Amino acid sequence: MGCRQKLDTVISRRKLLGLCSLPFVALAGCNRLEPEPTATPDEETPEPPEDDSVLDIRDFGAALDGQTDDTAAIQDAIDAAEPGDTVVLPSGTALVSGANKEQAGTAAIVINGNNHPDGLTIRGKGEESVLKMDGGHVSNHTVIEVAIGPGIDGLVLENFKIDGSKYDQTQAAGLGGWNVDIGKADTSTTTADITLRDIWSINANQNGFHTAHGGCSHIRCTALDAELHGFAIDSWGDGDRNMDPPIEVRQCYASGNGLYGIDCSGGKIVVEGFVSENNQQGTKTTEEVVETTYRRCRFKDNKTLGYNRPTTETVVGQRARVTFVDVIAEGNGRAGFRFGSDTDYEIDRIVARRNNSSNENPANIMIRDDSSVDGGLVISNDAVYGEGLRFDSSRTSTIDTYVYSGNPGGDLVADRTGLEILNRYTREEYYQLHSRNTLDLRQEHKLLREQFDSIDRGIPTADDVGAGSGDRTPYS
Repeated sequence: MGCRQKLDTVISRRKLLGLCSLPFVALAGCNRLEPEPTATPDEETPEPPEDDSVLDIRDFGAALDGQTDDTAAIQDAIDAAEPGDTVVLPSGTALVSGANKEQAGTAAIVINGNNHPDGLTIRGKGEESVLKMDGGHVSNHTVIEVAIGPGIDGLVLENFKIDGSKYDQTQAAGLGGWNVDIGKADTSTTTADITLRDIWSINANQNGFHTAHGGCSHIRCTALDAELHGFAIDSWGDGDRNMDPPIEVRQCYASGNGLYGIDCSGGKIVVEGFVSENNQQGTKTTEEVVETTYRRCRFKDNKTLGYNRPTTETVVGQRARVTFVDVIAEGNGRAGFRFGSDTDYEIDRIVARRNNSSNENPANIMIRDDSSVDGGLVISNDAVYGEGLRFDSSRTSTIDTYVYSGNPGGDLVADRTGLEILNRYTREEYYQLHSRNTLDLRQEHKLLREQFDSIDRGIPTADDVGAGSGDRTPYS
Protein backbone atom coordinates (compact mmCIF):
# COMPACT_ATOMS: atom_id res chain seq x y z
CA MET A 1 0.00 0.00 0.00
CA GLY A 2 1.44 3.41 -0.95
CA CYS A 3 1.99 6.35 1.37
CA ARG A 4 -1.03 8.28 0.13
CA GLN A 5 -3.26 5.22 0.45
CA LYS A 6 -2.25 4.78 4.07
CA LEU A 7 -2.94 8.39 4.81
CA ASP A 8 -6.38 8.16 3.24
CA THR A 9 -7.35 5.32 5.54
CA VAL A 10 -6.54 7.08 8.80
CA ILE A 11 -6.71 10.83 8.17
CA SER A 12 -9.87 12.89 7.77
CA ARG A 13 -10.56 14.83 4.60
CA ARG A 14 -9.77 18.15 6.25
CA LYS A 15 -6.52 16.94 7.86
CA LEU A 16 -5.41 15.40 4.59
CA LEU A 17 -5.89 18.73 2.84
CA GLY A 18 -3.71 20.30 5.50
CA LEU A 19 -0.96 17.71 5.00
CA CYS A 20 -1.05 18.16 1.26
CA SER A 21 -0.24 21.82 1.73
CA LEU A 22 3.14 20.90 3.35
CA PRO A 23 6.36 20.85 1.31
CA PHE A 24 6.84 17.66 -0.65
CA VAL A 25 9.92 16.66 1.32
CA ALA A 26 7.85 16.52 4.48
CA LEU A 27 5.91 13.58 3.04
CA ALA A 28 8.82 11.78 1.40
CA GLY A 29 9.62 8.43 3.02
CA CYS A 30 6.50 8.40 5.16
CA ASN A 31 7.51 5.10 6.78
CA ARG A 32 10.66 6.60 8.33
CA LEU A 33 10.24 7.91 11.88
CA GLU A 34 12.30 10.93 12.85
CA PRO A 35 13.44 11.03 16.51
CA GLU A 36 11.47 13.40 18.70
CA PRO A 37 13.57 16.41 19.74
CA THR A 38 14.51 16.39 23.41
CA ALA A 39 13.16 19.40 25.27
CA THR A 40 15.50 21.34 27.49
CA PRO A 41 14.49 23.00 30.76
CA ASP A 42 15.00 26.43 29.23
CA GLU A 43 12.52 25.85 26.37
CA GLU A 44 9.03 27.35 26.65
CA THR A 45 6.01 25.09 26.77
CA PRO A 46 4.77 24.72 23.19
CA GLU A 47 1.45 26.31 22.16
CA PRO A 48 -1.47 23.88 22.35
CA PRO A 49 -2.58 22.57 18.96
CA GLU A 50 -5.31 24.49 17.14
CA ASP A 51 -8.84 23.14 17.44
CA ASP A 52 -9.40 21.40 14.12
CA SER A 53 -13.16 21.44 14.72
CA VAL A 54 -13.15 25.19 13.97
CA LEU A 55 -12.90 26.20 10.32
CA ASP A 56 -12.12 29.86 9.58
CA ILE A 57 -13.27 30.90 6.11
CA ARG A 58 -10.06 32.92 5.69
CA ASP A 59 -8.14 29.64 5.66
CA PHE A 60 -10.17 28.73 2.57
CA GLY A 61 -9.36 31.97 0.77
CA ALA A 62 -12.01 34.45 1.93
CA ALA A 63 -10.82 38.08 1.56
CA LEU A 64 -13.65 39.76 3.56
CA ASP A 65 -13.02 43.05 1.78
CA GLY A 66 -16.53 43.57 0.40
CA GLN A 67 -15.25 43.45 -3.19
CA THR A 68 -13.73 40.00 -3.72
CA ASP A 69 -16.30 37.24 -4.29
CA ASP A 70 -15.95 34.97 -1.25
CA THR A 71 -18.72 32.53 -2.20
CA ALA A 72 -16.42 29.62 -3.04
CA ALA A 73 -14.32 30.08 0.09
CA ILE A 74 -17.37 29.99 2.38
CA GLN A 75 -18.91 27.03 0.59
CA ASP A 76 -15.60 25.15 0.69
CA ALA A 77 -15.38 25.66 4.43
CA ILE A 78 -18.91 24.34 4.92
CA ASP A 79 -18.23 21.39 2.59
CA ALA A 80 -15.11 20.50 4.62
CA ALA A 81 -16.99 20.43 7.91
CA GLU A 82 -17.51 17.24 9.88
CA PRO A 83 -20.12 16.49 12.58
CA GLY A 84 -19.95 19.02 15.40
CA ASP A 85 -17.69 21.47 13.53
CA THR A 86 -18.00 25.26 13.56
CA VAL A 87 -17.45 27.43 10.50
CA VAL A 88 -16.34 30.90 11.62
CA LEU A 89 -17.24 34.11 9.81
CA PRO A 90 -14.74 36.72 11.06
CA SER A 91 -15.40 40.44 11.14
CA GLY A 92 -15.57 41.93 7.66
CA THR A 93 -17.84 41.87 4.61
CA ALA A 94 -17.93 38.69 2.54
CA LEU A 95 -19.36 39.36 -0.92
CA VAL A 96 -21.37 36.40 -2.23
CA SER A 97 -23.43 35.64 -5.33
CA GLY A 98 -25.38 32.93 -7.07
CA ALA A 99 -23.37 30.83 -9.50
CA ASN A 100 -25.66 31.94 -12.33
CA LYS A 101 -27.20 35.35 -11.74
CA GLU A 102 -29.74 34.78 -14.52
CA GLN A 103 -30.98 31.42 -13.21
CA ALA A 104 -34.17 31.27 -11.16
CA GLY A 105 -33.73 29.79 -7.70
CA THR A 106 -30.00 30.30 -7.49
CA ALA A 107 -28.44 30.52 -4.04
CA ALA A 108 -25.05 31.80 -2.98
CA ILE A 109 -24.43 29.55 0.05
CA VAL A 110 -26.12 26.14 0.30
CA ILE A 111 -26.40 23.86 3.34
CA ASN A 112 -27.84 20.51 2.29
CA GLY A 113 -29.07 17.67 4.47
CA ASN A 114 -27.84 15.20 1.87
CA ASN A 115 -24.23 16.40 2.00
CA HIS A 116 -23.51 18.27 5.20
CA PRO A 117 -23.09 16.86 8.71
CA ASP A 118 -25.32 17.11 11.74
CA GLY A 119 -24.26 19.39 14.57
CA LEU A 120 -22.90 22.03 12.19
CA THR A 121 -22.58 25.62 13.46
CA ILE A 122 -21.94 28.69 11.32
CA ARG A 123 -20.98 31.54 13.63
CA GLY A 124 -20.00 35.14 13.13
CA LYS A 125 -18.50 37.77 15.42
CA GLY A 126 -21.63 39.89 15.59
CA GLU A 127 -23.11 42.61 13.42
CA GLU A 128 -19.68 43.32 11.92
CA SER A 129 -19.61 39.86 10.29
CA VAL A 130 -21.53 40.45 7.06
CA LEU A 131 -22.61 38.26 4.15
CA LYS A 132 -23.52 40.68 1.37
CA MET A 133 -25.26 39.64 -1.83
CA ASP A 134 -23.57 40.90 -4.97
CA GLY A 135 -25.74 42.86 -7.41
CA GLY A 136 -27.01 41.93 -10.86
CA HIS A 137 -29.28 38.94 -10.12
CA VAL A 138 -32.14 38.87 -12.60
CA SER A 139 -34.33 36.13 -11.11
CA ASN A 140 -35.17 34.54 -7.74
CA HIS A 141 -32.06 34.42 -5.61
CA THR A 142 -31.11 33.56 -2.04
CA VAL A 143 -28.15 34.42 0.15
CA ILE A 144 -28.30 31.27 2.36
CA GLU A 145 -30.40 28.26 1.38
CA VAL A 146 -30.95 25.39 3.80
CA ALA A 147 -32.19 22.39 1.81
CA ILE A 148 -33.39 19.96 4.48
CA GLY A 149 -33.48 16.93 2.17
CA PRO A 150 -33.63 13.74 4.28
CA GLY A 151 -33.31 15.77 7.49
CA ILE A 152 -31.00 18.10 9.40
CA ASP A 153 -30.17 17.80 13.09
CA GLY A 154 -28.48 20.45 15.21
CA LEU A 155 -27.78 23.10 12.56
CA VAL A 156 -27.08 26.52 14.14
CA LEU A 157 -26.63 29.82 12.29
CA GLU A 158 -25.72 32.60 14.68
CA ASN A 159 -24.29 36.01 15.28
CA PHE A 160 -23.85 37.57 11.82
CA LYS A 161 -25.58 39.93 9.40
CA ILE A 162 -27.05 39.15 5.97
CA ASP A 163 -27.43 42.02 3.47
CA GLY A 164 -29.62 41.17 0.48
CA SER A 165 -28.60 44.33 -1.44
CA LYS A 166 -32.07 44.68 -2.94
CA TYR A 167 -31.26 48.00 -4.56
CA ASP A 168 -28.38 46.45 -6.54
CA GLN A 169 -30.37 43.64 -8.17
CA THR A 170 -31.65 43.59 -11.75
CA GLN A 171 -34.81 41.78 -10.69
CA ALA A 172 -37.43 44.16 -9.38
CA ALA A 173 -37.61 44.23 -5.61
CA GLY A 174 -40.41 42.10 -4.20
CA LEU A 175 -40.54 39.59 -7.06
CA GLY A 176 -38.06 37.11 -5.60
CA GLY A 177 -35.16 36.86 -3.24
CA TRP A 178 -34.70 35.69 0.34
CA ASN A 179 -31.87 36.35 2.73
CA VAL A 180 -32.46 32.97 4.40
CA ASP A 181 -34.57 30.24 2.78
CA ILE A 182 -35.28 27.02 4.74
CA GLY A 183 -37.25 24.19 3.14
CA LYS A 184 -36.98 21.55 0.41
CA ALA A 185 -37.43 18.56 2.68
CA ASP A 186 -37.82 15.16 1.05
CA THR A 187 -41.19 14.39 2.64
CA SER A 188 -43.82 15.81 4.97
CA THR A 189 -42.55 13.51 7.74
CA THR A 190 -38.93 14.65 7.48
CA THR A 191 -37.69 16.13 10.76
CA ALA A 192 -35.39 19.09 11.28
CA ASP A 193 -33.66 20.79 14.19
CA ILE A 194 -32.45 24.19 12.98
CA THR A 195 -31.74 27.29 15.06
CA LEU A 196 -31.19 30.83 13.81
CA ARG A 197 -29.89 32.97 16.65
CA ASP A 198 -28.80 36.63 16.69
CA ILE A 199 -29.04 37.03 12.92
CA TRP A 200 -29.53 40.47 11.36
CA SER A 201 -31.35 40.46 8.01
CA ILE A 202 -31.40 43.70 6.01
CA ASN A 203 -32.44 44.76 2.51
CA ALA A 204 -33.93 41.45 1.39
CA ASN A 205 -35.21 41.57 -2.17
CA GLN A 206 -38.37 39.76 -1.03
CA ASN A 207 -38.38 38.19 2.46
CA GLY A 208 -35.78 38.37 5.21
CA PHE A 209 -36.41 34.94 6.77
CA HIS A 210 -38.41 32.44 4.69
CA THR A 211 -38.97 29.32 6.81
CA ALA A 212 -41.13 26.48 5.49
CA HIS A 213 -40.64 23.50 7.81
CA GLY A 214 -41.37 22.64 11.43
CA GLY A 215 -38.52 22.27 13.90
CA CYS A 216 -36.98 25.63 13.05
CA SER A 217 -36.40 28.24 15.77
CA HIS A 218 -35.62 31.93 15.33
CA ILE A 219 -34.20 33.42 18.52
CA ARG A 220 -33.26 37.09 18.89
CA CYS A 221 -33.29 37.75 15.15
CA THR A 222 -33.87 41.11 13.44
CA ALA A 223 -35.49 41.73 10.03
CA LEU A 224 -35.15 45.24 8.60
CA ASP A 225 -36.28 46.72 5.29
CA ALA A 226 -37.28 43.58 3.40
CA GLU A 227 -39.29 44.44 0.33
CA LEU A 228 -42.12 42.17 1.50
CA HIS A 229 -42.04 40.31 4.85
CA GLY A 230 -39.45 40.42 7.58
CA PHE A 231 -40.37 36.88 8.67
CA ALA A 232 -42.33 34.68 6.23
CA ILE A 233 -43.37 31.56 8.16
CA ASP A 234 -45.32 28.69 6.56
CA SER A 235 -45.08 24.97 7.39
CA TRP A 236 -48.22 23.82 5.57
CA GLY A 237 -48.65 22.34 2.10
CA ASP A 238 -46.63 21.38 -0.96
CA GLY A 239 -46.24 17.77 0.22
CA ASP A 240 -42.79 18.30 1.76
CA ARG A 241 -43.50 20.39 4.86
CA ASN A 242 -43.77 19.04 8.38
CA MET A 243 -45.81 21.15 10.81
CA ASP A 244 -44.46 19.42 13.92
CA PRO A 245 -42.92 20.70 16.03
CA PRO A 246 -44.20 24.24 15.32
CA ILE A 247 -41.92 26.86 13.84
CA GLU A 248 -40.87 29.22 16.65
CA VAL A 249 -40.08 32.94 16.49
CA ARG A 250 -38.95 34.23 19.89
CA GLN A 251 -37.59 37.58 21.06
CA CYS A 252 -37.34 38.83 17.49
CA TYR A 253 -37.82 42.26 15.93
CA ALA A 254 -39.15 43.47 12.56
CA SER A 255 -39.20 47.03 11.25
CA GLY A 256 -39.35 48.86 7.94
CA ASN A 257 -40.59 45.87 5.96
CA GLY A 258 -42.77 46.50 2.91
CA LEU A 259 -45.63 44.20 3.93
CA TYR A 260 -45.77 42.25 7.22
CA GLY A 261 -43.28 42.30 10.03
CA ILE A 262 -44.19 38.62 10.48
CA ASP A 263 -46.42 36.78 8.05
CA CYS A 264 -47.80 33.67 9.78
CA SER A 265 -48.80 32.11 6.52
CA GLY A 266 -49.44 28.47 7.29
CA GLY A 267 -49.13 25.43 9.51
CA LYS A 268 -48.28 25.65 13.22
CA ILE A 269 -46.40 28.66 14.56
CA VAL A 270 -45.44 30.10 17.96
CA VAL A 271 -44.57 33.82 18.14
CA GLU A 272 -43.34 34.97 21.53
CA GLY A 273 -41.72 38.16 22.80
CA PHE A 274 -42.00 39.69 19.32
CA VAL A 275 -42.03 43.39 18.36
CA SER A 276 -43.28 44.42 14.92
CA GLU A 277 -43.25 48.16 14.31
CA ASN A 278 -43.14 50.61 11.42
CA ASN A 279 -43.93 47.98 8.79
CA GLN A 280 -46.79 48.14 6.30
CA GLN A 281 -48.69 45.74 8.59
CA GLY A 282 -47.77 44.09 11.85
CA THR A 283 -48.81 40.45 11.36
CA LYS A 284 -51.42 38.19 9.81
CA THR A 285 -52.67 34.62 9.78
CA THR A 286 -53.99 33.10 6.56
CA GLU A 287 -56.16 30.39 5.06
CA GLU A 288 -53.28 27.90 5.47
CA VAL A 289 -52.88 28.30 9.24
CA VAL A 290 -53.74 25.39 11.52
CA GLU A 291 -52.53 26.85 14.85
CA THR A 292 -50.78 30.08 15.76
CA THR A 293 -49.99 31.42 19.22
CA TYR A 294 -48.96 35.02 19.91
CA ARG A 295 -47.56 35.49 23.39
CA ARG A 296 -46.22 38.77 24.84
CA CYS A 297 -46.12 40.57 21.48
CA ARG A 298 -46.30 44.24 20.51
CA PHE A 299 -47.58 45.46 17.13
CA LYS A 300 -46.88 49.15 17.03
CA ASP A 301 -47.03 52.08 14.60
CA ASN A 302 -47.52 49.95 11.51
CA LYS A 303 -48.96 51.78 8.52
CA THR A 304 -52.16 49.75 8.36
CA LEU A 305 -53.27 46.85 10.59
CA GLY A 306 -51.69 45.53 13.75
CA TYR A 307 -53.11 41.99 13.34
CA ASN A 308 -55.12 40.84 10.33
CA ARG A 309 -56.91 37.70 9.18
CA PRO A 310 -58.11 38.39 5.62
CA THR A 311 -61.36 37.09 4.14
CA THR A 312 -59.89 34.12 2.24
CA GLU A 313 -61.44 30.72 3.01
CA THR A 314 -59.45 28.05 4.82
CA VAL A 315 -57.74 25.39 2.71
CA VAL A 316 -56.53 23.12 5.53
CA GLY A 317 -59.83 21.30 6.07
CA GLN A 318 -60.54 22.79 9.49
CA ARG A 319 -60.98 26.09 11.26
CA ALA A 320 -57.75 27.67 12.45
CA ARG A 321 -57.02 28.11 16.16
CA VAL A 322 -55.26 31.36 17.02
CA THR A 323 -54.35 32.32 20.59
CA PHE A 324 -53.40 35.73 22.00
CA VAL A 325 -51.75 35.96 25.40
CA ASP A 326 -50.78 39.48 26.50
CA VAL A 327 -50.66 41.21 23.12
CA ILE A 328 -50.74 44.96 22.49
CA ALA A 329 -51.64 46.68 19.23
CA GLU A 330 -51.03 50.41 19.41
CA GLY A 331 -50.65 53.35 17.08
CA ASN A 332 -51.42 51.41 13.91
CA GLY A 333 -52.93 53.25 10.95
CA ARG A 334 -56.00 51.04 10.80
CA ALA A 335 -57.50 48.58 13.30
CA GLY A 336 -55.36 47.11 16.03
CA PHE A 337 -56.99 43.68 15.63
CA ARG A 338 -59.06 42.34 12.74
CA PHE A 339 -60.36 38.90 13.73
CA GLY A 340 -61.45 37.16 10.54
CA SER A 341 -62.36 34.18 8.41
CA ASP A 342 -62.58 30.55 9.48
CA THR A 343 -60.75 31.15 12.74
CA ASP A 344 -61.53 30.46 16.39
CA TYR A 345 -59.71 32.85 18.71
CA GLU A 346 -58.77 32.27 22.32
CA ILE A 347 -57.78 35.50 24.06
CA ASP A 348 -56.19 35.83 27.47
CA ARG A 349 -55.47 39.59 27.49
CA ILE A 350 -55.23 42.03 24.59
CA VAL A 351 -54.96 45.82 24.45
CA ALA A 352 -55.87 48.01 21.49
CA ARG A 353 -55.08 51.70 21.84
CA ARG A 354 -54.62 54.73 19.64
CA ASN A 355 -55.24 52.81 16.42
CA ASN A 356 -57.08 53.81 13.22
CA SER A 357 -55.44 57.17 12.58
CA SER A 358 -56.21 56.74 8.86
CA ASN A 359 -59.95 56.44 9.57
CA GLU A 360 -60.09 53.56 7.05
CA ASN A 361 -61.52 50.97 9.47
CA PRO A 362 -64.53 51.36 11.72
CA ALA A 363 -62.92 50.34 15.02
CA ASN A 364 -59.93 49.67 17.25
CA ILE A 365 -60.96 45.98 17.34
CA MET A 366 -63.10 44.20 14.74
CA ILE A 367 -64.70 40.73 15.03
CA ARG A 368 -65.70 39.99 11.45
CA ASP A 369 -66.63 37.38 8.82
CA ASP A 370 -67.31 34.07 10.62
CA SER A 371 -64.69 34.44 13.35
CA SER A 372 -65.43 33.33 16.90
CA VAL A 373 -63.78 34.87 19.96
CA ASP A 374 -63.50 33.35 23.44
CA GLY A 375 -62.04 36.30 25.30
CA GLY A 376 -60.76 36.97 28.78
CA LEU A 377 -59.76 40.63 29.18
CA VAL A 378 -60.22 42.85 26.11
CA ILE A 379 -59.18 46.52 26.45
CA SER A 380 -59.92 49.12 23.78
CA ASN A 381 -58.97 52.73 24.43
CA ASP A 382 -58.52 55.99 22.59
CA ALA A 383 -59.12 55.02 18.99
CA VAL A 384 -58.10 57.98 16.87
CA TYR A 385 -61.22 57.48 14.76
CA GLY A 386 -64.11 55.06 15.03
CA GLU A 387 -65.36 52.66 17.65
CA GLY A 388 -63.74 50.69 20.40
CA LEU A 389 -65.13 47.30 19.33
CA ARG A 390 -67.24 46.33 16.33
CA PHE A 391 -68.92 42.93 16.10
CA ASP A 392 -70.42 41.72 12.83
CA SER A 393 -69.46 38.05 12.70
CA SER A 394 -71.90 35.32 11.71
CA ARG A 395 -70.69 33.21 14.67
CA THR A 396 -71.08 33.79 18.38
CA SER A 397 -68.39 35.22 20.64
CA THR A 398 -67.99 35.65 24.39
CA ILE A 399 -65.81 38.18 26.24
CA ASP A 400 -65.44 37.93 29.99
CA THR A 401 -64.36 41.55 30.61
CA TYR A 402 -64.43 44.45 28.18
CA VAL A 403 -62.77 47.73 29.23
CA TYR A 404 -63.20 50.82 27.07
CA SER A 405 -62.64 54.55 27.03
CA GLY A 406 -62.07 57.45 24.69
CA ASN A 407 -63.28 55.91 21.45
CA PRO A 408 -64.88 58.72 19.43
CA GLY A 409 -67.24 56.52 17.39
CA GLY A 410 -68.65 54.76 20.43
CA ASP A 411 -67.28 52.05 22.61
CA LEU A 412 -69.27 49.10 21.30
CA VAL A 413 -71.20 48.54 18.08
CA ALA A 414 -72.81 45.15 17.34
CA ASP A 415 -74.29 44.87 13.87
CA ARG A 416 -75.48 41.33 14.62
CA THR A 417 -76.61 39.38 17.64
CA GLY A 418 -74.25 36.78 19.01
CA LEU A 419 -71.77 38.76 21.14
CA GLU A 420 -71.98 38.18 24.89
CA ILE A 421 -69.96 40.40 27.24
CA LEU A 422 -70.13 39.30 30.86
CA ASN A 423 -68.53 42.41 32.40
CA ARG A 424 -68.29 45.90 30.90
CA TYR A 425 -66.36 48.75 32.48
CA THR A 426 -65.17 52.14 31.48
CA ARG A 427 -61.54 52.74 32.17
CA GLU A 428 -62.41 54.76 35.26
CA GLU A 429 -64.75 52.06 36.53
CA TYR A 430 -62.10 49.43 36.00
CA TYR A 431 -59.58 51.59 37.89
CA GLN A 432 -61.98 51.90 40.77
CA LEU A 433 -62.69 48.19 40.74
CA HIS A 434 -58.99 47.53 41.30
CA SER A 435 -58.50 50.36 43.76
CA ARG A 436 -60.23 48.28 46.45
CA ASN A 437 -60.93 50.43 49.50
CA THR A 438 -58.75 53.42 48.72
CA LEU A 439 -60.45 56.79 49.02
CA ASP A 440 -57.80 58.99 47.42
CA LEU A 441 -58.71 59.48 43.75
CA ARG A 442 -55.07 59.93 42.85
CA GLN A 443 -54.35 56.58 44.45
CA GLU A 444 -57.16 55.03 42.43
CA HIS A 445 -55.58 56.38 39.25
CA LYS A 446 -52.22 55.06 40.34
CA LEU A 447 -53.59 51.58 40.91
CA LEU A 448 -55.45 51.74 37.63
CA ARG A 449 -52.27 52.59 35.79
CA GLU A 450 -50.48 49.78 37.59
CA GLN A 451 -53.13 47.29 36.47
CA PHE A 452 -52.77 48.37 32.86
CA ASP A 453 -49.00 48.64 33.18
CA SER A 454 -48.83 45.05 34.39
CA ILE A 455 -49.59 44.01 30.82
CA ASP A 456 -47.06 46.47 29.40
CA ARG A 457 -44.30 45.35 31.72
CA GLY A 458 -44.51 41.79 30.42
CA ILE A 459 -44.40 42.79 26.75
CA PRO A 460 -41.09 43.83 25.18
CA THR A 461 -40.31 47.02 23.32
CA ALA A 462 -37.85 47.42 20.48
CA ASP A 463 -35.01 47.91 22.95
CA ASP A 464 -35.58 44.48 24.50
CA VAL A 465 -35.49 42.13 21.54
CA GLY A 466 -33.77 41.36 18.26
CA ALA A 467 -30.25 40.37 17.30
CA GLY A 468 -27.66 41.19 19.94
CA SER A 469 -30.24 41.68 22.71
CA GLY A 470 -29.19 38.67 24.78
CA ASP A 471 -27.16 40.75 27.24
CA ARG A 472 -29.88 43.31 27.86
CA THR A 473 -32.14 43.54 30.88
CA PRO A 474 -35.05 41.12 30.43
CA TYR A 475 -38.44 42.72 29.85
CA SER A 476 -40.16 40.29 32.22
